[in-house]
Amino acid sequence: MAFFFFLVPYLPWLVLILFSLYVFQLLTDADRRLPPGPWPRKPLIGDLLELGKGDQQHRSLARLAERYGPVMSLRLGTVLTVVVSTPDAMREIFHKNRDNLAGRPIADAFNAKGHSANSLLGLEHPDAKWRSIRRFSTMELLAPRRLAALQSLCLDKVQSLARGVSERAARGEPVHVRHMVLDMALSLMLSAIYSVDMDPESTAVFRAVVEEAMLLIGTSNLSDLFPAVSALDLQGVRRRVAKLFTITYRQYDEQVSRRRRDMDAGEARKNDLLGVVLDMEQKWQQEGSVLSHEAMRVLFTVRILTSLFLFFIL
Repeated sequence: MAFFFFLVPYLPWLVLILFSLYVFQLLTDADRRLPPGPWPRKPLIGDLLELGKGDQQHRSLARLAERYGPVMSLRLGTVLTVVVSTPDAMREIFHKNRDNLAGRPIADAFNAKGHSANSLLGLEHPDAKWRSIRRFSTMELLAPRRLAALQSLCLDKVQSLARGVSERAARGEPVHVRHMVLDMALSLMLSAIYSVDMDPESTAVFRAVVEEAMLLIGTSNLSDLFPAVSALDLQGVRRRVAKLFTITYRQYDEQVSRRRRDMDAGEARKNDLLGVVLDMEQKWQQEGSVLSHEAMRVLFTVRILTSLFLFFIL
């Protein structure tokens, strides 16, 4: 209460400053020749009210696109957002102008545990680390020869999934399709990266990580709408994402430590993605490369989670 009375004498000045910032924002938007969109923007909240309820926002965006066209601008909170809603417009933007979009801002939650500092999504283009990670991903992780080598592994995992569904059906048990498909996808990714299979308990933990990550991605975060207060993490989204990253990072660290112990013990090298990283680590250190343990940990985490996201959506 005492704090409120302290602010009372300054309220007129505060109102004047906020109004001036609002007018300045309107003038700036008009001068930038932005794509069409709702006008004028509402103070502070921008066009948030135009989006309607959370489960109907896709309908609201479609309605707005009919009014303003396939490329429109919205101000969500204090953040200017360009919405693209047709395949032709997306092709024009992401194919012909992809370099201009490579450094676009990412969700505040991905700053947890320094994730964005080692991620292709968070690094500026053409940052040296961005180029190095992208080159390594293209030449090693997504190389045609490596993808071809995974075909038999993919076939084995799909056949295992089919057998599992068939066995449950024969016993008259219900089949949780999402869980079984996610477990198959997770087993495939871990076999390709680490040459390991997880026990059912660990698999359930990872499945929970993916499900919570999907929930957080779909959550409107005040830190993204109002970057000025992002450091406060008012909704705790960044803290929750940090816990998920801790789980995936711990797995990578444990697998690296185990593989190094095996190598010291004279065991044969395994032809998986982690083996490629460990083979190149010494070379990176000698050359002073920006690629590091932290960068690879983030890269593998993103590879696992994004692959599972696709199956989760299906």
